[in-house]
Amino acid sequence: MVVRMALKAGARIADRGVIEAGMQRERDEARTRGLHRQPRWAAIWAQTEVASIYACYLGYDGMVDEQNGVWLIFNRTALRVQAEEIVP
Repeated sequence: MVVRMALKAGARIADRGVIEAGMQRERDEARTRGLHRQPRWAAIWAQTEVASIYACYLGYDGMVDEQNGVWLIFNRTALRVQAEEIVP
């Protein structure tokens, strides 16, 4: 069975490279402000450890990795699924 899906208009999809750069930038800024020596550092580290988690924190519905051809959808309500079956 083939299932066709499309993203809803207005769905927020992040680029993995942009997300990873944002994660690094947030960590660097926290270090600059001296937060790496405070208890809050654990929360900052947890939030910026995995790209998909960080994208969710930022409110994205999914993430695309163009280099590997992978789409990861976090919010399934951002998808439209075709109701009828398609038989090739």
